[in-house]
Amino acid sequence: MCLKFYWKSFWILSLSVIITLFIFTPPVSGQTTEKINLVSSEALSNFPENVSFKLTVDSVEKIRSIKFSYRVNSSHNWDYDVKQFDNRYHITTEFVLNTSGSDFLTPESTIKYFYTISDETGFTLKTKENKLKYSDPRFNWDNFTVPPLTVYYHDQPDSNIKVLTRDLAVQIETLKDIFSIENPDPIKGIVYNHRIELANILPDKTTIPEIYHGFAFLDQQIFLGIELDIDLITHESSHLLLAQAMKDRINPLPAWLQEGVSSYLEPNRVSFDGHSLSNLAPPLSTMVSVPNSAIEIAYFYRKSESVVSFLIHELHPRNGLQLFQTFLFVLGKEPYPNVDKSLYETFGITIEQLDEAWGSSFRGLPSPSRGTEIFETPSPFLFLDTWLLGGLAISVLGIVGVRFLIHKLYPGKDEEYMDPREDDT
Repeated sequence: MCLKFYWKSFWILSLSVIITLFIFTPPVSGQTTEKINLVSSEALSNFPENVSFKLTVDSVEKIRSIKFSYRVNSSHNWDYDVKQFDNRYHITTEFVLNTSGSDFLTPESTIKYFYTISDETGFTLKTKENKLKYSDPRFNWDNFTVPPLTVYYHDQPDSNIKVLTRDLAVQIETLKDIFSIENPDPIKGIVYNHRIELANILPDKTTIPEIYHGFAFLDQQIFLGIELDIDLITHESSHLLLAQAMKDRINPLPAWLQEGVSSYLEPNRVSFDGHSLSNLAPPLSTMVSVPNSAIEIAYFYRKSESVVSFLIHELHPRNGLQLFQTFLFVLGKEPYPNVDKSLYETFGITIEQLDEAWGSSFRGLPSPSRGTEIFETPSPFLFLDTWLLGGLAISVLGIVGVRFLIHKLYPGKDEEYMDPREDDT
């Protein structure tokens, strides 16, 4: 009995030791070990140029490489940068992530990152995942949320935000309904008060900044805008949610469809009829990208919105909205969306037939002809020459009028009166 008791005690003790070792042995991945020590790790934002990630490491064995892995916002893929070393025990290194130009990163982006450190023995330490909020430090930002949208803004009265939040709740539900999205992924909007605030950080590839008021970055699911306006926010949010509805297949879609849908969903849109626009805008089949000139852009957007409105309200008045939703659904299923094919399958019409039928429509306002264009929100910088010439003409007419009046009242004294600096001696 005594021998059995000792053997039983021995096995219990052994099992306890094994369990203890299993529980308290630190994992190789995800934390500092006795072999590799993370002395310091910091991330510094140099907005809007780059973000610097600095790391200092001590190691028992010589370090061969450090891999920096990162991803931005909703991206599911990790990018990385690897540095090789000449077998050192103590290393301080820096990884720089460019955030301007072709690598433009929007404010309010989230950067997730970690390091993988390997020594000469093959031992590898993977650090825990960290997050960095990349923000514009020039302003004190506030935000409000109307799921799935969060809007960042600065220096706006609370009364404006209250009204905007209420109206946006209605618009967001409309977007979710038309795109058939029940639980969309989060989207963000950063809205500046003045054009110059945004122009200083936009990438060099952005063209015609005086014309556009909003910029949607589909891969980041973020938009930038100028002025806290419900039409702007609805338009750009539509771009982001349409990308989700298309399962990120938005790029192959022609610009007339992208911009037409977003313009149509603006609550205060102005719709023009196809009859007056048909000779002012290019054929629908060629509208795959937005043109470059201000006038052409104006007619491009007008036609795009008008065509989408025609599809929903006129081509099949009884069920136009349902057919349009089906049209988007069909496009979202295809690996490479074919608008022409999906259009025919859904509406029973080719793109050329659509263009012709739309051109005979009188639904909407008559569009101004070329040379008489009136822009809804004109920029004074766009028409600087006109302002200057107009001001000069008014000044000249004023001077001529004064001289004429003086001549009538004081014949022969106009020159003396007009030049008070002349010494009367």
